[in-house]
Amino acid sequence: MCSFYTKNKAICYPRILDLTAHDTYLCSVKATITILLLLLLSSCNMVRWNQKRLTRKYERNGIHENTFVSGGDTIHYFDGGQGEVVMLLQGFGADAQMNWNQSIQDLVKDHRVIAPDLLWFGKSSSNRKPALDSQIAALLKLLDKLHIGQCSVVGISYGGFVSLGMAYQHPDRVKKLCLVDSPGMTYDVNLLDSLCAIQHEKNYQDIFVLRTVEDLQELVDLSAYHPRKVPKMMCRHILDVYYAENAVEQYELLTSLPAEKNSFDGLKPDNFPETCIIWGDSDRVFPLSEAKKLAEYMGAELKIVPDAGHASNLDNFKVFEAYLREF
Repeated sequence: MCSFYTKNKAICYPRILDLTAHDTYLCSVKATITILLLLLLSSCNMVRWNQKRLTRKYERNGIHENTFVSGGDTIHYFDGGQGEVVMLLQGFGADAQMNWNQSIQDLVKDHRVIAPDLLWFGKSSSNRKPALDSQIAALLKLLDKLHIGQCSVVGISYGGFVSLGMAYQHPDRVKKLCLVDSPGMTYDVNLLDSLCAIQHEKNYQDIFVLRTVEDLQELVDLSAYHPRKVPKMMCRHILDVYYAENAVEQYELLTSLPAEKNSFDGLKPDNFPETCIIWGDSDRVFPLSEAKKLAEYMGAELKIVPDAGHASNLDNFKVFEAYLREF
């Protein structure tokens, strides 16, 4: 403190203007460190950093990252654990790790878990025609490579369509089937027009094949139970990692899906493996009414996840995982 005297008493003031050379040096160092940290964060893609962090954690828990290349297919996948085999199939966008991170780490405790990136997502690619049949063929090739004859399959959203296709074309390979927020063969495709109107898009493909920061934020608002503001820098990192490549192929996958869905019309209830349907109670992409319709048609048990949107496994993981484990 510094002070000066009046006739009656001393008045003290904080010593804020009397900086020594040492004080000035410390302020300069702190400012430099702050600037360097900001520059580092802006140049480092936080999504890729998080992927590497999670993959190292997986390795410590016996979950191994692998890539299988065969006949024009490049399939990136995680494989770990022992016991009955469960294959987790991602939804449209991102990759298996982002879609299934918590379930991978939980189920691997007492199952063998296979979590592949579907073709044209994550680190998987192919020279095949982008279509549901191509996804199914690549997954069967992966199971053959791993010497897995039969497994339970869990598919969320688009991954549910792939799962259903596997059960239809190769019923001997699917022991149990779990569809998560995925409407299957009973879906009313006219609802896509309503979804486009809500999202102010002419084509439903443009809702899910993302190109801009605004596109990503709108999809988050649509899918999540609690819409959250994603920082623009993080949006750019997500777009760079998950959506910069394969946009054309992803667009084709969605374009062909309504017609491919009709190929499941021949499926009758007695053709299905044991099936469970899990659905978010507030799903705005595929409404709960579609879940009830599908469950009734398939004779499947319907589990409704409270306080959850389209990504019910992320919005309310504890309840979701309890349902999945019970099944």
